[in-house]
Amino acid sequence: MPKRIIELVREKEEQLNNDPIALEVFGRLAAAAVNQGRGSQPWIAFMSQFVDGGGGNLSSAQLRRLLATDDTLGNETLDRKRAYLLSNRMCAGLSPGVTGTGGPALPLDFQVNSIDDTLEFGCLADEQPNPDPGPEPAANPAGAGD
Repeated sequence: MPKRIIELVREKEEQLNNDPIALEVFGRLAAAAVNQGRGSQPWIAFMSQFVDGGGGNLSSAQLRRLLATDDTLGNETLDRKRAYLLSNRMCAGLSPGVTGTGGPALPLDFQVNSIDDTLEFGCLADEQPNPDPGPEPAANPAGAGD
């Protein structure tokens, strides 16, 4: 059975944490994907690397979710999750003090939870999408409530 995207992301992070060369390649590919944009070859290559074990077990719906070709482009929540996936470890081994072995890099799955929302396998129970908090409250005018 295919795994959820978030599970594949976490497996990829474990692999990267144990392979500094793969971590550097990953960071360079993420940077190229950001620079060349959605739909570019680097974007497709970056998102495709989360295929389950390299064996092509990522469902077509999951790959479309990562590529933003599933009619979710413009969905602020999912756009943000794809952006975090690209940027969380973009520096990888390229920046001083950022390592795959416990340095200050953000975990690859940071803010990527619930990217599986509405897909066939759904979100993990502890990763349901956050409800929309609604509009931010208006600023308290000077002197109000005094």
